[in-house]
Amino acid sequence: MSKSRGNIQSAQPIVSVLGVDALRYFLLREIVFGGDGGFSREALIARYNSDLANGLGNLASRTAAMIERSFGGKIPKAAELQPQDQELAKVAQSAIPSAAQHPGQGS
Repeated sequence: MSKSRGNIQSAQPIVSVLGVDALRYFLLREIVFGGDGGFSREALIARYNSDLANGLGNLASRTAAMIERSFGGKIPKAAELQPQDQELAKVAQSAIPSAAQHPGQGS
């Protein structure tokens, strides 16, 4: 991709299919900050499938299995959390309203 050569890719078709976060993720993983980098739709799809789809799918599957094994298939309520985890739960809960006010920055 080169501005001087005129072979620029429009981000909009990619964003409409995969979303802005997937495109950002790809660019951050594949292109060194401040340096030149290559782009192809094939590389984007391969990265998306390997890291995001497979990696996150594997995480979700392992998490579901752990919940099934350790908690009888039910996600524990905050009251069931260990004392050392309760502070993190409070911080995460307090971040929800702020995140809801700023959905999809840049999308």
